[in-house]
Amino acid sequence: MPVDYSPKTRQSSISISRHVVLLGGLLAATGAVAMWTFGSTASTPPPALASSFEPALTTAMSLDHVIGDTDMASASGSRAEIAQADAAPASATAPKWTTLTIRKGQTLSTLLDAVDVPKATWMALVNAGNDARRLRRLTVGKQIRIQTQGGKLLALNYPYDTLHTLHITQSGSGFIANTEQAELTHKRTVAHGAITHSLFVDGENAGLTDQQILKFAHIFKYDVDFSQDIQRGDRFTVVYDRLYKGDKKLRNGEILAAEIRANGRTFRAVRYTDKSGSSNFYTVDGHSLHRAFIRTPVDFTRISSGFSRARMNPVLHIVRPHNGTDLAAPMGTPIHATANGRIVFRGRLGGYGNCIKIRSFDRYETIYGHMSRFQGGLRVGSNVKQGQVIGYVGMTGYATGPHVHYEVRVNGVPQNPMTMKLPNRPALPASALARFKQQTQPIIAAMDDADTRQYASAGPTIGTR
Repeated sequence: MPVDYSPKTRQSSISISRHVVLLGGLLAATGAVAMWTFGSTASTPPPALASSFEPALTTAMSLDHVIGDTDMASASGSRAEIAQADAAPASATAPKWTTLTIRKGQTLSTLLDAVDVPKATWMALVNAGNDARRLRRLTVGKQIRIQTQGGKLLALNYPYDTLHTLHITQSGSGFIANTEQAELTHKRTVAHGAITHSLFVDGENAGLTDQQILKFAHIFKYDVDFSQDIQRGDRFTVVYDRLYKGDKKLRNGEILAAEIRANGRTFRAVRYTDKSGSSNFYTVDGHSLHRAFIRTPVDFTRISSGFSRARMNPVLHIVRPHNGTDLAAPMGTPIHATANGRIVFRGRLGGYGNCIKIRSFDRYETIYGHMSRFQGGLRVGSNVKQGQVIGYVGMTGYATGPHVHYEVRVNGVPQNPMTMKLPNRPALPASALARFKQQTQPIIAAMDDADTRQYASAGPTIGTR
């Protein structure tokens, strides 16, 4: 029979020969070990015997180098299956919350870069809707909490003030944002006290904030001069709203009612919100505390020249009427409109220099002269509000020093601005009085109760008038 010298036959022969050699070596080693075990009493094999089975042992340890490719793959697969069976299954990483404190100069990108959040993620966050725009301007000292899992951002919470928290959560391949507003509890609170030092000191001692004290003084600014009229022993009462978030007090809220007993007179005010949502202070019978006019348009240092029917003009040196009052003030001091109205003149007007005229309530006209410049954005036809800045003190026209010449005319007739009777306070219409009383009576009752308790426990009035 001819011999087949094909590669396949040679490979099979080599493989068979290797297995025969290996098997023979193993049998020889087994026999040697058996003979030594039963014939020897020594605890270790003699050197000759050890050297006789070392080659066979070496051959067995080199099994991977001896067996063919198919057997190698089978052995490797078995070992991998055993290792996998022995190892415990790895669990997925649990979501983790991390709190980040915003430092000066940090932006969302630098904040998230520090915790290895990819650029594409924080760009998706700021574009997650209108609410997410809050992330473009962060507040130093506030904290942002992020939830991540396996390096992927799942959610972000940013409480940017005491009432609002921005929540951003993963949605598909992007994010969605919404703002949560905390529920607040309103508690009516009463503060009262007597003047022993000043309104500010005694107001703070009664639990009022600086902002509330300023508001209190503003409410009664038409009736009480707090720099001149307040004396030791005068008393005040304030009913106000206090805001809580859960059991935690957040801040003092709006003043609801106020009372001042000063210089032998008592003034009261209650806050009323009309149907349009506009809030203002009124007397207890529904008249506005906001007067149609304020007395002067500028914080002046002195009256440099008063109203007169015949005055020697300091520039022209002739006797002529002085139909207004000159209020001296530093150059550039803001000038305010004394009433709501519409500008009917703005420009240069003879001896008045730079001048503005404002028409109010049809019958009234106010004139402001000698301005150094006009407030920007105002022109003839512009509507202005009481207290709005319309210009600045100067000495244009006939003037010997910086001041504002202020006139009031009623139906075209000049009036003395410092002594004229100002228009009455507007009252609520009859249709609104029922709603006004319903809204304000509980607050007035709280103020009455506070007064009763205050004066019952006060004892003698402190100090003398």
